Amino acid sequence: MKVIELYDRPDNTLFVPEAAFVQDNAKYMYEVIARGGIGFSPFGLDDNGRGSTPAELAERIAPFGREYTALTPMMSQLAEWGFEGKIKAVIEAPDHGEQSIDLGAWKATVSFGGERGGPPHADAKPLGHIMIVKLAENRFIAIGVHCHITFTPIGGNTGKAWQYLKVEEGNYENGQFKMLRILNGDETDWGGPRFGAKPTVLQISLVTR
Repeated sequence: MKVIELYDRPDNTLFVPEAAFVQDNAKYMYEVIARGGIGFSPFGLDDNGRGSTPAELAERIAPFGREYTALTPMMSQLAEWGFEGKIKAVIEAPDHGEQSIDLGAWKATVSFGGERGGPPHADAKPLGHIMIVKLAENRFIAIGVHCHITFTPIGGNTGKAWQYLKVEEGNYENGQFKMLRILNGDETDWGGPRFGAKPTVLQISLVTR
């Protein structure tokens, strides 16, 4: 994160040409995108003569491959949102602690690891990460891995009762979000949806009452 901060300057477009080819480096792609970065590339996909077995190489490639598969169809939208400052990202730290994202009328609280149906339990490695795009005051796109989010009304809505109007899982095609399914109450329990090992794209609509 410190290296990203140092290179993210008004006179320098952020670009990561060679991220060390280790599993937990894939998560930093989200921070680069949120800062309006123009590229993120792992180094040594061909193993660079290090003698890994096919299984070991596949394990290292998989996290990067899953991210590129999920994000490529929405590349143009991410570039536009990043330029406009609409994206906020958080990366799981070594202490696995909760983090929060200020979204104007809402605060998103992000916790890491764990299984659905109970409080989160930290994974062995800090692999969790999420991007949240503010499309409108009460509507967001969230893309996450190994984490759980919940929302709290803030600002003029502080203390109000709230609920999910709709949480849709889907993907982007030709610049448009295409819903695959609507998450039910069990899938948004404990305050919000939980993201597993595969990057998942959600469109979330909230309402206060």
